[in-house]
Amino acid sequence: MQIHRKSSYLTTLACMVISLQGCAKSTPPPSEENSDPPMISMESAVPEEQPAGAFKMTVAGVDGAVSAKPADLSIDLNAADGKPFKLRMKDTNFLVVRRDLSDFQRIKPQEMGPGKLKVALTFPGDGEYLSCLQFTTDDGKNYSLSAPLQIGKIGKIGKGTAASTSSTPSTLTPDVGKSKDVNSYTFSLVDPPEQASTTMVSMPSFRISKDKRPSSNIEPIDDKAGYAVVLKEGDGKFLRTIPVTNQSLSKLYQQPIMFHVKVTEPGMYRMWSQFKIDGTIHTVAYTFEVKST
Repeated sequence: MQIHRKSSYLTTLACMVISLQGCAKSTPPPSEENSDPPMISMESAVPEEQPAGAFKMTVAGVDGAVSAKPADLSIDLNAADGKPFKLRMKDTNFLVVRRDLSDFQRIKPQEMGPGKLKVALTFPGDGEYLSCLQFTTDDGKNYSLSAPLQIGKIGKIGKGTAASTSSTPSTLTPDVGKSKDVNSYTFSLVDPPEQASTTMVSMPSFRISKDKRPSSNIEPIDDKAGYAVVLKEGDGKFLRTIPVTNQSLSKLYQQPIMFHVKVTEPGMYRMWSQFKIDGTIHTVAYTFEVKST
């Protein structure tokens, strides 16, 4: 009788263990909405820029460009030391923004030969623009070269620096809310840069939703979770960022999507970000003020 009770007890205990194991295996993973940012070293993720003087860039075709019509620009890129180089075209972008930061375009250049690129774009109107070629050489080094552009006969751009201007840029106003609706999606920005620092890394993060449900179909842009660049009002600098996030087995990206960037000077900034969802690239801009420490 005692043996029977002991056997029954052991059988019951075994069933409970199996049941608990089954429950553990069937526990669903945490939702994207509640997931935490990826735990990655900040310093290792900071995009390091090499001195721009290592290369020289010439942009041709601007003189014949007419606003609101397609234009083809050619870019000649030469190493200052005359040595041959190769570009990682996947990581090469040509950026064009209005001087007042009211319009943004990111174009993937077409490689026509060593150091020779071609871009096709449409300038939305006459006026002053800033351009920037962001590229990475085959040895993994990052460079950003800027050049002023002018469409039409309004004003003149001085030579020597992209920051020179004949007119005062429009004053930017910081966005009060950090959520914006673009193409039926809601993009919410968390932790934009607030204080300038030469050592600290800012980590702005995005959450994307549609109909109040987190989006789970975020596709790669150049094998990354998204693209973003930060520009200072009245300046000519394009601050490179790097996206840091987790990728699922289906090659889609999990949320939140974090960008690392160093903002070293106080001022008013605008961050242009792009995300690819369902085969379409969505562009969203946020304006924020960075104060001195």
